[in-house]
Amino acid sequence: EAPPLYHASSPLKELLKTITTLGPGLTEESPLAIPSPKVFQCFVAQNIREEVVWAYRMMQKALDQGFAAARIGVLVTDENLYGTAIRSVFADRGIDCNIALPESWGGTLAGRHLYSLLQFWKEKQNLASLLAWIDHPLSRAQWDESRLIALRRGIMQAGVPAGLDHIRGELKEELREDFDELALTLTPLRIDQTLSLSMWLERLQHSVDSFDYWNSFPSRDLMQSSQELYEDFIASLRAFGIQQPLMTGHCFWDLLESHLLKGSVRGTGEPLAGIQILSLAEARYFPFELIIIVGCHEGCFPKALPQDELLDNYLKKMIGLPGWEVLEAMEDQTFHLLKARIPHLIMLRSARLGEELLVRSRFTEALMARERTSELLLPAPYTLIPTTSLPLEEEGRLDNWLDISTARM
Repeated sequence: EAPPLYHASSPLKELLKTITTLGPGLTEESPLAIPSPKVFQCFVAQNIREEVVWAYRMMQKALDQGFAAARIGVLVTDENLYGTAIRSVFADRGIDCNIALPESWGGTLAGRHLYSLLQFWKEKQNLASLLAWIDHPLSRAQWDESRLIALRRGIMQAGVPAGLDHIRGELKEELREDFDELALTLTPLRIDQTLSLSMWLERLQHSVDSFDYWNSFPSRDLMQSSQELYEDFIASLRAFGIQQPLMTGHCFWDLLESHLLKGSVRGTGEPLAGIQILSLAEARYFPFELIIIVGCHEGCFPKALPQDELLDNYLKKMIGLPGWEVLEAMEDQTFHLLKARIPHLIMLRSARLGEELLVRSRFTEALMARERTSELLLPAPYTLIPTTSLPLEEEGRLDNWLDISTARM
């Protein structure tokens, strides 16, 4: 007997057959309900920052109109391009948001602290990068606030542009002990030394533990994702250390930057709590009533075709591998599923990315032609309020001018 064809039988079909047998009336077709009218709007802002700010304002307006927060979705077509702007605009605004977008390990609070240490050594112990490292929240948390302020003021008054030894030589005697303690946290990972790989990893782990990196993450799932990436990186280097016992500081920091700081981590949050901010592909089965899609321009939506220099798209298909048409078809299907069942759809895009003019998405073009609507140009969401005096005009007369950092992270 021939085997059953693929998908000729499935658990869902078996369940339907059982229900039909037990209660024939349960599966009778009912008259179709009249669908509610769909609302479609498309807008263009001047740049990415203004686009995200307008998405936030539209979300606020929807909440004021009675939409449930969990039924509003902000979909991001390019997480790398829009991730930073989304986090800066939507975070800490008093509205419960679940930002389920990936970010780099170096973009987290712990990653920025490690990156500031890298910049200090790469920039040859520059004063500005030293102040940036001191001003980082994880650095400040390890110090008594009054002692740190006094030390920071003394460093700036010394006026030495670079070099820990030179700065120490110009400090007042009562500040040198605190400065030595500060230098002890910087020097173990200095870039101009050659150590065994096991020693580098031991010093890195000591820095991670000293500044309590893992308690700096805002959510448990983001912390777990970051820990997994860090532990995989450490395990890979331990295995590599068998063949490469000695390593220069430049080589170690290059590995740290390319494989740890640039690694991708993410937190999923609570899928049914608050405004959902996620990628387009993950939104296919969420019960949204209103969707705001940001980044509706060619190259992001649909995404640019992959440029595979090793294997041409035609050769891929000839040997049985999926070509770029498969990726494009998946994106098309996702969008059509969304617009078929979402009653309110808003599509946003930016006019420019830096100096580059952006082209409206073909998905937007098709919907505009079908709905016989046009794309509306959004004004600037905020205006700058002129002031009578500027900080530079008051320089030298501010009592706390030494507390103002010129190199904030």
